[in-house]
Amino acid sequence: MRMRHITNTSLRALVCGFAVALLFSELVHANQGSLTRPSVNLHGAFFLTPDTGWVVGQLGKVFYTTDGGKSWQEQASKTNLLLTAVDFTDQNNGWAVGERGIIFHTDDGGKSWKAQTSNVTYPLFDVDFIDNQKGWAVGHWGTVLFTDDGGQHWQERSLSTALTGRGQIDPAAFTDIKDPTTGEIIAKAGQLLSREIIAKITQSGINDARVREDIVLNSVFFLDATHGWIVGEQGRVVRTEDGGQTWESVTLPRPPKQAGSDGNEELMSDEELEAFGALTPPPSLYGLFYISPQQGWVVGQEGAIARTQDGGRQWEFQPSGSQEALYDIGVKGETGWIVGDKGAVLVSTSSGTQWEKRELGLEYRLSWLRRLAITPSDNSYFVGADGLVLTSGKSPDQGVWVRPVHEK
Repeated sequence: MRMRHITNTSLRALVCGFAVALLFSELVHANQGSLTRPSVNLHGAFFLTPDTGWVVGQLGKVFYTTDGGKSWQEQASKTNLLLTAVDFTDQNNGWAVGERGIIFHTDDGGKSWKAQTSNVTYPLFDVDFIDNQKGWAVGHWGTVLFTDDGGQHWQERSLSTALTGRGQIDPAAFTDIKDPTTGEIIAKAGQLLSREIIAKITQSGINDARVREDIVLNSVFFLDATHGWIVGEQGRVVRTEDGGQTWESVTLPRPPKQAGSDGNEELMSDEELEAFGALTPPPSLYGLFYISPQQGWVVGQEGAIARTQDGGRQWEFQPSGSQEALYDIGVKGETGWIVGDKGAVLVSTSSGTQWEKRELGLEYRLSWLRRLAITPSDNSYFVGADGLVLTSGKSPDQGVWVRPVHEK
């Protein structure tokens, strides 16, 4: 349960990481093995209180702080695979997801992590628990997983389509495909279907085979047990108003060209490009946040920010003044934050109706900020490349500020 619940909150490019200039001194070991800074690229964060939080990232690393990020304790996850997201419902129960469909659960605040069975081998990019029992995870190949028993069993709710509606690349079977006459399994669930296998399916007279949608789902957000949203590649937003029993898919259009985004004049309009079959798809979406069943935001490639006021059916783009990829967003009261590539930070002091770039130091512009975590107080944390952790808040004398945690 992220702070969005408590407070009434493709990454194909990031998996490889980037070369980053060191922003702080070398890691030093303090008392009892504590670190002044996490030692790897960070992809996920969750803060239960202004001081207590967890971050996850490369090599299966999990780090825990009880002093607002001034020092960190490493917690053993028993994997060296990338962990992409983490979520807690209370001081004891938390979940982390990552590469190859891995899901880990802790019931003791991260002192120990136990693997759960997801039954998928695709990367998972986000996890969101509504309470100690109900949770969701999303990832590659349209993967959507649901549990109602704390992760002891994960049910597949992934996006699928008819085999005849597949894309250009080899699709992946959604379930086992069996010959109706012999009962022979022609293709197992998750298996890539080559032209030869597809021909065999057709020859067997199978006309109801379904395949996974070839789409990366990057983030999932449940405001409560009923209202949830998922975002992914090519402007895709998927929404539910019945707790995931049914889903409605919406695709955002391409955003209008932002004034001053570059110095080049467009040679062709979108209509002309579409006529030639050369129109690029809508930007991929990486992060989302809702403050009510009606009002929410999504962020993504090319500095895209879009807001909805009808639960996600219709969207209005907001100016960002940036062309950098934006990865995560959070809004609390009048204050909002967005983080992204090349140290991009945008803030709002108008409850997300307007956004302005916050210029950080030159040393931050070589870094990406992947995730933010809102706390019950008036501050949030941003995490990203090379163990970077920043904190932000609002005060009467400083307005909205952003700084390294060690400068608090």
